[in-house]
Amino acid sequence: MAGKLFKEYYARLAKEGWIKAVLCGLVVGFSVMFVSATAFWMADVKQFWLAIVLWAVTAGATAPIFYYKKFQPTTKAIAKRVDLLGLEERLLTMTELEGDSSYIALRQREDAMQALQTVNAKLVKIAVSVPLVIAASVTAVFGMGMTTVSALGAAGVIDSGKDWIDNVTAEPAKQYELTYEAEEGGLIEGDMFQVVTEGEDGMAVMAVPEDEWVFVEWSDGLTDPYREDLDVKENITVTAKFAQAEDGEDEGEGEGEGDEPSDKPGEEPGEPQPEPGDTPSNGTQAGGRQEPNNQVIDGDTYYGDEYDGALSDAQEGVSQDGDLSEGQAGIVGDYFGGIQN
Repeated sequence: MAGKLFKEYYARLAKEGWIKAVLCGLVVGFSVMFVSATAFWMADVKQFWLAIVLWAVTAGATAPIFYYKKFQPTTKAIAKRVDLLGLEERLLTMTELEGDSSYIALRQREDAMQALQTVNAKLVKIAVSVPLVIAASVTAVFGMGMTTVSALGAAGVIDSGKDWIDNVTAEPAKQYELTYEAEEGGLIEGDMFQVVTEGEDGMAVMAVPEDEWVFVEWSDGLTDPYREDLDVKENITVTAKFAQAEDGEDEGEGEGEGDEPSDKPGEEPGEPQPEPGDTPSNGTQAGGRQEPNNQVIDGDTYYGDEYDGALSDAQEGVSQDGDLSEGQAGIVGDYFGGIQN
């Protein structure tokens, strides 16, 4: 009898029970999602989507269990909720005396039914506890967040948990010092003191000699002033050695050893010069006219024939262009005449 009376109230309280059961199922499902996603990330397992499958299966399986085991409304539970609307436990008492056929029990049931007719079923509000809502929200954030982390790790966007642990527990890489020094007579261009991680390359440096000094070698035997230490696996300290340049020693440009520099055009270093009275190789007496291919006479150079041609070309050019006056043309002639003399 009570079941028939409470039919309308049962439907509303059953809906409330299912909401609570689903929230509890979500809490369990998101908790499973968080744990499984964390395990996949830590183990560097690429199948992160399994965490979503486990969430769906767990939430779907546990929600009905919570409803039928905990939140399905019973007659007494309905009577208690309805009595809260101002019936002062009349319905709860009626359900307790449901099997009693005494006069008092009959009168109590009549009173409860009259009071029940004054209460609308819509007045029974669906109530869900705030802690349950908070628990579902927090587990959802953690579960979905950890699944996202696992997906990013599987895609290589971030390190997996395994890589992260290896990085944390790994010993720091060894570092070595590179020191470059210079003795008297030169300096070092570049970073003279460097700290390099094991296996990496140092920065290049150059040993530069000062004026009147030359680079000899590095203290480790390297003879190239430019050096770059590669694949460093130990501390390195080297010194650039320099020496004073000797007279006649090539410092970039200079004369051959033992040669005297020539002061006259057309003379080659070390070539013997003709003396007065000597006969040149072409048979012409020294002091006579020379052709352009043999212009050295008595230690002097004769350019007469060459300048005759140059003067003629210059004057002809002035005459054709008409840019210079006759006086200026005379100046040109005097200039070439002076050179010829």
